[in-house]
Amino acid sequence: MCDITILIQGPLNKISIDHIKNYNKYGNVVLSYFSEERFSSLKENLFLNDNILEVESFDLESIPFLPDYRLHQLLTTSRGLDAIKSKYTIKTRSDENWPDLDLFIDTFLKNDEKILTSNIFWKPNRDYHISDHLMMFKTDYLKKGLNQYLDSLYLSQNNTYDGKYIAANSCESHFGRSYLIGKYNTNLKELPLSTEAFKNDFECFDINLMKNYHVSYNGGPQKSQNKTYNKNNKNNRYDPKYD
Repeated sequence: MCDITILIQGPLNKISIDHIKNYNKYGNVVLSYFSEERFSSLKENLFLNDNILEVESFDLESIPFLPDYRLHQLLTTSRGLDAIKSKYTIKTRSDENWPDLDLFIDTFLKNDEKILTSNIFWKPNRDYHISDHLMMFKTDYLKKGLNQYLDSLYLSQNNTYDGKYIAANSCESHFGRSYLIGKYNTNLKELPLSTEAFKNDFECFDINLMKNYHVSYNGGPQKSQNKTYNKNNKNNRYDPKYD
C-alpha cells in the first residue's frame, strides 16, 4: 500500500470513530476537531495508538467572527493537513465512513496529479466546485494551497477572516481553488480557468462503485457522469445534525 494518511475532519462522531481501525489498514489516521471537544465522551471510543493522531484545531472563542460552517471546515482541514507527513491524504468528514477504499485509491493512483473527489455535489458548471465529501490528493498540494488561501483571507486588523467572501462561496469551491494554488504555486488571482481545471486537475469518482458507505448530505438525488446516487439508499443515510 502506498504512503497514505486518512484525515477525518469535523466534530467527533461515532460514525467515523468506529471505522478508525478499518482505516488503519490503509495508513495512519489524523482526527482534526475543535478544541472544545477535548473532553467529549466519544473520545472513550478511540483506540489510541501510534497510528492515530489527534489535532485540536482551534478554540471557537479565539476567533471573534466565524462566518459559518465553511470556515470551520477549512480550518480543521488545514490544521489536520499541517500534521500530516505522508505523500498522499484521503480527507473525509467525521459524519461519514467508507469501509472499502481500494477502488478509490486505485483510481487516484492512475493520475496522482489530479485531486479525486466523490460525485456528491460535483458541479463542473460552477467555478471550481468539486466535492468535499471524500477527496484524495498529494498532501503538499492542498496543505500549501489551503494555508496560503486562508492567509489571503485573514484580516489582521480585525483578527478574523473575510467572512463575506467565505460565506459567498461554497466549501467545495474553496477547496478547489486551494488545491490549484498549491499545485501550481500561484495565487487566487492567477488560477487556471475553472473549465480547464475540471479537465486537467479535478477528477470525479462515482461512489456507487463502492460496495458500501455511509454519507451525510442535504438534497438529492444528484447526478454526475450519468450516474445517480440516492440519499435513500440504506447505507446512505442523511443526518441533518451534521450537515
